[in-house]
Amino acid sequence: MRLRALRDHPDAFSSAYEDEGVEPLDFFARRIGTAPSGTFGGFIDGILAGITSLNVPDKLKMRHRAELAGIYVAPEHRRSGVARPMVEAAIAAARDAGVVSLRLTVNTRNVRAEQFYRSLGFRSYGVDRRMALIDGIYHDATMMGLELD
Repeated sequence: MRLRALRDHPDAFSSAYEDEGVEPLDFFARRIGTAPSGTFGGFIDGILAGITSLNVPDKLKMRHRAELAGIYVAPEHRRSGVARPMVEAAIAAARDAGVVSLRLTVNTRNVRAEQFYRSLGFRSYGVDRRMALIDGIYHDATMMGLELD
């Protein structure tokens, strides 16, 4: 699912298919993580329809703030409602881990995704200019945060 996301939507992720596509399976197994960090799946009829990762820093002074990353729902499952409970599960895990500030970035061109994050309570706090360079074109990212306390 991760490689499909990177291949089909390169403008939505800071990682590149060309980098991760050559990695062995255990690279992805490690990314699944251990609590409180980890990868969450959204399933429809037992089929993996989407993924997202929660990254909680190991460093003591930074554990209060975490990142949601790699949020993706396969095109054939979009508008099915699978994204909301998947992301809400990651938010709940962050809250349970004592995270008080949850962050994410979204390509400024991805208006639908930004609207979805706003519906979950995320608010914009800035723009990361030229966050990614894809096929010779710079892409900006909206930085968004959700306060959990």
